[in-house]
Amino acid sequence: LDIGSGAGLPGLIIAINQPQTEVTMSEKNKKKAYFIKKTIRTLQLENAKILDEAITPKLIIENKFDIVTARALASVVKIIKMSKHLLSKEGKFLLMKGAREKINEEVAQLENNTYSYTIHKTKNTETNRHILEITQK
Repeated sequence: LDIGSGAGLPGLIIAINQPQTEVTMSEKNKKKAYFIKKTIRTLQLENAKILDEAITPKLIIENKFDIVTARALASVVKIIKMSKHLLSKEGKFLLMKGAREKINEEVAQLENNTYSYTIHKTKNTETNRHILEITQK
């Protein structure tokens, strides 16, 4: 599940590069959701779909997700609060974040007895980008 997909990043890229993986993107902005829907149809991505609604704690979806991802959406705590009910028991959050200092501030607010995390530096040496991997204990 890619929350707040915007123009479809990274959800569309994942769907293209991993055709065996089911990818659901969520975008509450109807114009952006329409763009993603049209792109899915144009590229004939049978493994991708779009939910044109916001992810909230009240949203009920039948299936749980193994991975929940987001890029430039909200703080770690907000993302977890809005979507933790959609994560499978063995699932994980993979969040695209920027500076390590900011990530450290955000993960300091996590419940240590509930979540563990790993910060991965991206291979791009020109930017200060990281992937924050969060798992439930």
